[in-house]
Amino acid sequence: MNRKCISCGKRFKLLGENEGIKILQCKACGLGATEQRGKQRQYAAYHRDQVYIKEKEQFRNIFEKRVKIISEFKKTGKVLEIGSSTGIFLSLLKQQDWEVQGIEPSKPAASAAQKRKIPTIVATFENADISHNSFDLIIFNHVLEHMENPLEVLQKANAVLKKDGLLFIDAPNFASLTARIWGAHWAYILPKEHRWHFTPQALSLLLEKVGFKMLYCETHSGVWNYGNPAKEIWQSLIKLRKRFFTNIVTFLPSFIVTKMGMGSGVTVIAQKV
Repeated sequence: MNRKCISCGKRFKLLGENEGIKILQCKACGLGATEQRGKQRQYAAYHRDQVYIKEKEQFRNIFEKRVKIISEFKKTGKVLEIGSSTGIFLSLLKQQDWEVQGIEPSKPAASAAQKRKIPTIVATFENADISHNSFDLIIFNHVLEHMENPLEVLQKANAVLKKDGLLFIDAPNFASLTARIWGAHWAYILPKEHRWHFTPQALSLLLEKVGFKMLYCETHSGVWNYGNPAKEIWQSLIKLRKRFFTNIVTFLPSFIVTKMGMGSGVTVIAQKV
């Protein structure tokens, strides 16, 4: 792979190995990269589809927080979600009078979204034919880290957005406290799935390269990733989910690292300039 950082152009260093695969990290902005092995994963079907279907109330709670953040910058318009899965996120925006469109390469997930009355193109964003200057908002919800070439993908997103259009990105935070502790063995490395590991600084530099300015950036961990943390604790209890115990044990530590800006996830809103 190119051992120069796609965000800042500096050199990568070897951070370590995970499942026998090398994990690199930029010495300057902290961007992480997984050295690829074999063919790129094809998402005609995705192993997490059933999780989205089974835990729809959990994901609804997560996305309610995102909808609230988005509404602070734009109330309604035309939105495109890249990797829209079963359409839960878009269904919440549709309820807020957004005109919604999804793109999802996983056929089972796209089918579930279409049953929700969410129009969904079964394709990858890279291969989809989308008119320029046609959307007010584009969403990458835990998708950008999977992309082979985030720079080209963001350039296309910029072209598809209208003037002053918004970009929403959610991704694991490679500058989080847990990432700094665990390094190449961090839980969200997922070397067979995640190609890139973003820090807020790396995202900011990458977005600037392709004609965006960052308007908003926050990190979050644990139950603070949800629109209603108390609801998540209650639902995980009554449904006897293993994560209930994790929610309880990490409740206070997650609050602290969230307030410190070192949470395990990062949410960004940027504007086309």
